[in-house]
Amino acid sequence: MDKHHLTSNTIKVTFLTTSYPLSEGSTSGIFVKRLVDAIPQPYQVSVITPAPSETWNQAYASEVTPFRYAPQRWQLLAHLPGGIPVALKKKRNLLLLPPFLIALGLACFRATRTTRIFHANWSVTGAISGIIGKLSGVPVITTLRGEDISRAEKGGVFLWLLKTCIRTNQQIVCVSQEMGDELRGRFSACASKISFIPNGISDQYLEIPVRTSTARPKDLKLLAVGSLIPRKDFVTVIRALHLLSEEIRPHLNIVGDGPERENLEALIHELALTKWVTLQGRVRPADMAKYYRGADLFILSSLSEGRPNVLIEAMASALPVIATDISGVRELIQMNKNGLLFLPEDAERLAQCLEQLVTSPNLRHDLGHAARKTIINLASQWSETGKQYAKLYDSLLEENRP
Repeated sequence: MDKHHLTSNTIKVTFLTTSYPLSEGSTSGIFVKRLVDAIPQPYQVSVITPAPSETWNQAYASEVTPFRYAPQRWQLLAHLPGGIPVALKKKRNLLLLPPFLIALGLACFRATRTTRIFHANWSVTGAISGIIGKLSGVPVITTLRGEDISRAEKGGVFLWLLKTCIRTNQQIVCVSQEMGDELRGRFSACASKISFIPNGISDQYLEIPVRTSTARPKDLKLLAVGSLIPRKDFVTVIRALHLLSEEIRPHLNIVGDGPERENLEALIHELALTKWVTLQGRVRPADMAKYYRGADLFILSSLSEGRPNVLIEAMASALPVIATDISGVRELIQMNKNGLLFLPEDAERLAQCLEQLVTSPNLRHDLGHAARKTIINLASQWSETGKQYAKLYDSLLEENRP
């Protein structure tokens, strides 16, 4: 039976998220949709998300109720690479924030008539739904990710959103252990409501063969994946590639799109790397396994993350990985055991790690094999992740039973 088909025993859960794929090729909040699809019966999920600036595919996202906060062509705060924080860097978009928050609050309030639980994603929706939940008596759970913490560290509105979210919600879920430990330390009075549930992994990545490539270093293929935004710091990857001699320089393919594309293109041209770097652009989520399968090495260069989905996918694909030594990554990667680490923005150290891997087929094989083993031991399928959230819903409903 279709999981979205209502029956007399159905319990409605309303997801609130600022990023959600509204067409088949979209990567906006794809992991939120994977979680929605994994939530088991008797829970039936509907999704509240901002309306996009263009027409969306209602057949693909039939569970979605988009809310409008401006004329269609001005709805530019969500669904784009980097989400709301990147959109707000354009000063004219600041004017959209008040109507956005009001429209989100009204959509949330309307949903109180039918929903039993609000499940927010990110602190902004967690704060708004937390306030509405307090007023209406609907329990609220929020899933937080790394950017929620890193943005709050700068203070201002994002710190207020995080504090409000934690204080008004019944449960807070972190996607990494390290993030949960940090929040429990900072909000000790709310420590009992903070838990950890990792995102799931799809079987298609685990089915990719372990590489046994003995190709020449310059024939190897290096993969990086993410939105082209400053936080992903692809600048450091490009600069590190430039530091390698041409004899051992692999080809770099960056999958993703975003506002930094022109700057990256300029840097690639400046460093005379057009022969070695491809900006692939956006790739449909259904096609991503092909890119992992075709790569020999993977790099994550982010300045901050929660528990990076792309890193988990690369490790599950048995790719040898090099990643920044940051929170959320350290609980997945152990130096020289299942990957290599470098400090954020350290292009010279990254170049050394690259040289170490491209010149050693045995090390690439061993690290790739160990990376997959790590994910098999630490990560679960999306169906299991959905079951863990369903247990959390069960406990919330029991606590709020009249």
